[in-house]
Amino acid sequence: MRRIIMALMLASLVAFAVAGAAWVLVAPPPAKAAFPGHNGRIVFWREDSNGVAQIWVADKDLSNQEQLTSKSAESGWAAWKRGGAKLVFASTRADPDPTDARTIVDIFKMNPDGTGVVKLTDSKALNADPGWSPDGRKIAFDSDRADRPGRGEIHVMDADGTNVRRVTTLPAYAMLDLAPRFSPDGRRIVFTRYVAEHGSHGISALFTVRVDGGGLKRLTPWSNGAANANWSPNGKKLVFEAYPPMRATAIFTRSAQTAST
Repeated sequence: MRRIIMALMLASLVAFAVAGAAWVLVAPPPAKAAFPGHNGRIVFWREDSNGVAQIWVADKDLSNQEQLTSKSAESGWAAWKRGGAKLVFASTRADPDPTDARTIVDIFKMNPDGTGVVKLTDSKALNADPGWSPDGRKIAFDSDRADRPGRGEIHVMDADGTNVRRVTTLPAYAMLDLAPRFSPDGRRIVFTRYVAEHGSHGISALFTVRVDGGGLKRLTPWSNGAANANWSPNGKKLVFEAYPPMRATAIFTRSAQTAST
């Protein structure tokens, strides 16, 4: 379980590609990258020479690369605040005992040059996949919050780390809720729910939920292994990766409104 959670936490982010109708296959974007900041810089993670995941920024053509994190801790899954003034990311840098069986991952924010790092979570759980609300006042993330080890659920907190509250509650059949992203109007969150381990990616589907935890809706069938979704700028479409049966991983778009049958 520890291995699959860490792999999912550091999985590649899906970049925006919005075209066509529901379940339209589009060309895969560069792996492990997030949306550009206000000046066109992208943020991504890559292993350093010691095999440790670190956060980098670069121009959209991957020129002018700059490493923002270092040392022996894993850091990844960074996301830009709208306007590019801040980055939020997940890291093991505050794990009090990296050698024990329980992995501690915290959410941090920092300036785009890697300075001003602030820890937002309490170093008691596995916290990952942070994403900003459109107004920059909230951060959504997944966490097992220590009292539910290995059962990650979606949470929302204020951008300073206060007022943490759980948005989703896993049913007995589910394993993890991951990768929350706010809708452009800030009213709903799309996330991935995993129900079983299966090869390297699990059996998963996309869900949306209101920020208050109500109105849960499944959007994709379990059979397609949809994961890691994000919204189009107008909120009408979602782009995501999926693992359809007998096919390689691919990138798709679909309506954000219609539910799966």
